[in-house]
Amino acid sequence: MDISEKSFVHRIMSVMGGLIFLTVMILETVWLYTGKVIRENTDEEIRHLLKVYADSLEYSLQQTDSNLLTIAQEQNLLEELSNPRDEKRYYAAIRLLDLIKRLCSNNQGVDMLLASGNYEESVSDASESLSLIQRDEIIAFMKEKRTERKQGEKIPTGTRGWVLQRVGTTDYLMRTYDTLDYSVSAWVTLENLIHMIRKLEEDSGRHIFLLSTEGAVLGATLDGEKMQFEEIREKGRVWEQPVSDRSLVLICAPEKTDERIQAIPFMILMIILALLGLLIWLYLYMRHEVIAPVRELIRTLTYIRQGDYRYRIGKTCKNREFNVLNETFNSMMDTIVRLKISEYEKQIRLQEAELKYFQMQIRPHFFLNAMATIHSMTFENKSGDIRSFIEILSKNIRYMFKAGLHTVSLKKELDHLEHYFEMQELLYPGCVFYFIERKEETESWQIPQMILHTFMENKYKHTVKTDRLLSIYVRIAIKRWREREILEIRIEDDGVPFPDDILENGGQNRLREDGSGVGIINIRRTLEMMYGIDDLLRFENPEEGGSRIILRIPQQTNI
Repeated sequence: MDISEKSFVHRIMSVMGGLIFLTVMILETVWLYTGKVIRENTDEEIRHLLKVYADSLEYSLQQTDSNLLTIAQEQNLLEELSNPRDEKRYYAAIRLLDLIKRLCSNNQGVDMLLASGNYEESVSDASESLSLIQRDEIIAFMKEKRTERKQGEKIPTGTRGWVLQRVGTTDYLMRTYDTLDYSVSAWVTLENLIHMIRKLEEDSGRHIFLLSTEGAVLGATLDGEKMQFEEIREKGRVWEQPVSDRSLVLICAPEKTDERIQAIPFMILMIILALLGLLIWLYLYMRHEVIAPVRELIRTLTYIRQGDYRYRIGKTCKNREFNVLNETFNSMMDTIVRLKISEYEKQIRLQEAELKYFQMQIRPHFFLNAMATIHSMTFENKSGDIRSFIEILSKNIRYMFKAGLHTVSLKKELDHLEHYFEMQELLYPGCVFYFIERKEETESWQIPQMILHTFMENKYKHTVKTDRLLSIYVRIAIKRWREREILEIRIEDDGVPFPDDILENGGQNRLREDGSGVGIINIRRTLEMMYGIDDLLRFENPEEGGSRIILRIPQQTNI
């Protein structure tokens, strides 16, 4: 490795130190020339101003609420507006008109107060801001509502608060108290609400809008500003102030004035350009000397995680740190691969030795049973049966001692099983009926040698009786199990059910002092070693009686 290679850490630290120094200088310069105090004062001023305006609007509406409530409290006079007698209605109208005029004269914020009954007469007074046409439109509007209610189309209701209502071409805030006999309502034009603010804000350079809580523009301080609200708001910052709980919002958007832009000192400009240049250099350097090596490292780790242990990190940079890291990583991977291969080969040898040991345990067990059978037949003077038994036994012995076989085809195992049934028929004539169901495509499937023989040997040892017929049914098929293709072998009989300990733990603890139970333990261990799955063997007791063994054989072995 070239000693002249410089550390990218040193370079990055030097550049970052320069960036920090320049940043401190920029922040100090910006702080010296900022308009922070002015902005804070402007913000406080506008918020205070909006609060004053909102309180004024709130006070005006509260005063109108009080006027409306004062009229509504004259319940006797209001009910007389619906009296069939003309003189009663006239007398009530005179007194209500006097009250309404007095209230309107003391409240400049209300445009119209109106009391209506179920007859044509209505009592009202309006400010000078309303024309006769607007007044007649409001009276007609309330009469229409009274008519609808009288006809039963709507139940008597009043507004819970102030609501927006367009009558004719004018937008109002209105509030009503309604009964079956009368209606009392107050009307305020939106122009009246904004009039005071418009007068105070003349030539202020600020845009103030009155909005509903839904965002609709109800009024503005300058004519024609309603349609410009979105445009004005997008130009800069806005301030909002709700008008109590009246569903109204005041928004202020200061107009951008032609303020003189302060000249930027030459030193600040040079600092910013230098900072920009250093940032660009740092980006290019980091992309080549840091990002590219990290991506190569991640790509290498991805290949290794997927099983490609031959992949190594290439040289993608010139800095010392990553080159040392890459060389160390590649060397470490070479060592790990060598150790992994060595350990894997060692495990394979150990597993093969253990598997052969299991098979050696099964085979002498079979020989001992065969010798015991021949011995018992000599006492019965069955010389012919002994010769036939030895002839079949010799075929089984040749099958069992074929060297180097971990697995055999299903066909060979079944042929051996047929020979075993022939041998046992000589010992238990007419005591066993067996049937093997298989398809031709299953015969080439590779299975562990002697596995079916061991099960059948246990059947004859523990289940076959000379005083009854035992039926054994072997069904073999290729099926899908846990997203893989397996050979399923089901061995069923109508004999004695399995004991509870066999069903609970699958015979894992069946080894006895006399050696019995070693066959099932060895089969389970053999399957686990060869296929890496611990639940390929299952024992069941069917409801109809007897016992059932379910054996699943995957296609590929691990050794």
